[in-house]
Amino acid sequence: RARASQVSCGDRITVDTTLEQDLVNCPNHGIVIAADGVTLDLNGHLVDGDGKPAADCDQQKEPCDFGVFNDGHDGVTVRDGSVREFAAGVLFGTASGRAHDNRVLDVSATRNQFAGIGIFSQVRGLVRNSSGDGSLGRDGMGLSLGNSHQVRILNNSFRHNAHVGMETFESDRYLIKGNLFSRNDQEAILMGGHDNQVRRNRLVRNGSGMSLGGRDNVVAHNRIVGGHDGIR
Repeated sequence: RARASQVSCGDRITVDTTLEQDLVNCPNHGIVIAADGVTLDLNGHLVDGDGKPAADCDQQKEPCDFGVFNDGHDGVTVRDGSVREFAAGVLFGTASGRAHDNRVLDVSATRNQFAGIGIFSQVRGLVRNSSGDGSLGRDGMGLSLGNSHQVRILNNSFRHNAHVGMETFESDRYLIKGNLFSRNDQEAILMGGHDNQVRRNRLVRNGSGMSLGGRDNVVAHNRIVGGHDGIR
């Protein structure tokens, strides 16, 4: 089990790791998960970017500036801490195929540019008791879910994002339940895909409520307060 004294900004970890101090002003990635089955326990600590694009990283050729980055590995858990001031706070994705059974638990992702939490090309993922707040870019959102299936988004909060609380695209059979969407500048939820469920969420004073696309979706028992539109 690695210790924080052995982990620096941009390090790749291949074993279960528990932080024992903050990582501050990382110029590119914070921590990269580079093996299946790894648990990264932030242990209440902060992984902090420098709030600027990574100067030595070509976005056309490689991923740049993610707080916690899991590039295609299965069975990964990130838990119990905070990530801020990156392009994306926590990003799970893969360039080919899909990764399976990954989890984000009790993680606060704030003041990132593109997204607090990004979940791409995942199957049977889970985001629970976490937050994606205050994303700053013009298209900034709390959570982006793309090209994924059977992902559960449970009991999180998505607040004060410059664009939307959550956007989903090319994703099916997901469950969005028990979340708070508050004071996002545009929609609380911008939703696509089919055979999805959106249940028992609270949408409070967003620019608008939900914009729904796709087919065979269930939207039930959500509470919408304020905003210009409800469900459209």
